[in-house]
Amino acid sequence: MAGFFKRGVSLLALSAAAVLVPAVAGQAAAVTPPPGATVPMTPCKATKGLGGLCGRLNVPLDYAHPEQGTITVAFIWFPRGDRSRPSLGTLVPNDGGPGQSTASDPIGWYKLFGSVLKRYDLLLIDDRGRGSSSVIDCPATQHGTGDYFAGIAACGAQLGAAADKYGTAAVADDADAIRAALGIDKITYYGLSYGGVDVEAYATRHGEHLAAVVGDAPWTSLVDPMQREIAPATVRDVVRSCSYAPGCSARNPKPYATLRWLAQRLARKPLVGTGIDFAGKPYKVRLDEASMMNRLAHNSSGWGGDYLARTGGGFATAGELTAAARALKRGDRRPLLRLAAEQLSGYSFPGDTGPATEFSQGAYFATFCTDSLALYDTTAPVDVRRAQYEAALDAMPKDTFAPFSVRGYEKFLREALYAADACIYWPAPRKDVLAADASYPSVPALILNGDLDATDPSEYSVDYTKRWPRGQFVEVAGAGHGVLLWSSCAKRIIRRFLLTHHAGDTSCAKVPVPLFATADFPLRVADAVPGTLPPGSHASRLARKAATVAAATVIDAFKRARMGGAPIDDKALRGGTFEVKAKKGSQTLVARLNGARFAKDLQVTGGARWTAKGRLNARVTVAGKVDGRLWISGPLLVTTDDMLTVSGTLDGQRIKVRVPAT
Repeated sequence: MAGFFKRGVSLLALSAAAVLVPAVAGQAAAVTPPPGATVPMTPCKATKGLGGLCGRLNVPLDYAHPEQGTITVAFIWFPRGDRSRPSLGTLVPNDGGPGQSTASDPIGWYKLFGSVLKRYDLLLIDDRGRGSSSVIDCPATQHGTGDYFAGIAACGAQLGAAADKYGTAAVADDADAIRAALGIDKITYYGLSYGGVDVEAYATRHGEHLAAVVGDAPWTSLVDPMQREIAPATVRDVVRSCSYAPGCSARNPKPYATLRWLAQRLARKPLVGTGIDFAGKPYKVRLDEASMMNRLAHNSSGWGGDYLARTGGGFATAGELTAAARALKRGDRRPLLRLAAEQLSGYSFPGDTGPATEFSQGAYFATFCTDSLALYDTTAPVDVRRAQYEAALDAMPKDTFAPFSVRGYEKFLREALYAADACIYWPAPRKDVLAADASYPSVPALILNGDLDATDPSEYSVDYTKRWPRGQFVEVAGAGHGVLLWSSCAKRIIRRFLLTHHAGDTSCAKVPVPLFATADFPLRVADAVPGTLPPGSHASRLARKAATVAAATVIDAFKRARMGGAPIDDKALRGGTFEVKAKKGSQTLVARLNGARFAKDLQVTGGARWTAKGRLNARVTVAGKVDGRLWISGPLLVTTDDMLTVSGTLDGQRIKVRVPAT
């Protein structure tokens, strides 16, 4: 959605991903409610042939004051796929937000958990105020119209006395009420992102009914109000996404210093100019420090990873940011202007977040503002809150969010995560999520985080793990936000844990998920790094550099297709065009380049194919600084050490070199 990162990952697009095949089929046979259920349930169309039963339960709006009325909470229950064997329990996932519907895409959950759902019943609950559970729809905040702060205040006023009734403490009580109404003794909770708050709220209130826990990049209500760990985590995104690719790391030996220079440069003087967006159209760019953090560096919620078989461009912007910054430092603005145009075109703050039933921005504020710690007294009048907030920021040392400025970081939080000062204008005070004198039950608890997750950094997960007596933390190298979506390794670990309550061998998590990373933006062929000659081979240094540029031109086309989505018809970095389409019925991408120029003095024309298994093959002609025909082949995004072979003839001389696939 334009305008912000949700602390969760929508499954709506996931259900269409051909790479993920449901492991549970034929589930549409007659289904009966679980034994002991006391709430009416009926077959529902939303289950799309999976045989789920839909139900609704009226629960108190305020559990402390049930006389104040009720609210309806909706859920879907699915029986396990293999009813010939005993059930391993009931799995209750939550994909965060807050504000996101958990039950809107059952197929997505089946694809994620696969064969686990042969042994587990599945219970999908739309938290109060979201999806089908008395959804909160505040037009101004939902569609990004009018003044941002006025919209938040109006949303709170729309809820009136109920403005503080949508906190996660109430959500936990709702979940337990549904559990009891279904006659279920214990549940296994999977909390993705802000779903981690749902898990901790339930654990400290109803821990006796918890069998096990999986926290996937879990957010926590105990995070400091300015979420300061996000600043170093965003730096890690940039540094590690380059360091994991040998070609990028070799050309960018000091990525932190480069990012610091860029942040300071943009804070002092925003970059203004025209770049080319994913549609090949010119876009007027104004890139300041906050928008650089938001749209270019902090992209760990983007699709990516081996689990989605190279179907997304996650970290592609972070992976080329240092190279683009180095180009800017040399006076070459084009790479950064293009990157900014691609990410800022179509972006707005506040943004239109679409139908409230899919993601409710009103529910986001109603929950987040009720749950979260603040820099100010949430019981004070708005003007006092604002004064306390500003005073707290002014008192912070300049390097609090280094390498970013205090005010630049604050603006980023507001625009990227709808945090910072947003809740100043929410009319109700906060409430504690954790039960008083909270203790966490001694149940198996697996907590995972991607080491490139800047949305919910690993620091949060490490602290979260310590609260569970039997907690185990696994960090997944090269993964972003929500490791179940990023890594086949993480998927295996999570599924094994759900089936056995043991994570088992987690060594695969130390092998980085391969990511796009751009080593350099040579202005001319002479500026490129020459390809490596195999033993006994000979070629001029110029020819070897041209081979590097030709390969980079082809890779750049596929990278843009993954970042912007295929099909794509775009202009190449320094002239010419390319188009990339998906082969019908396949994840193979087919590209056509027409005079595409990654460097000013080399045109590349021809065709290329990148298969679903990661094999790249291209036949191109090159013209300009050198002329000839080249064949480019090898793995792309299969491992972090991928190398391509470039062979053919340049200026009448045979050439064969190897170049990093970055």
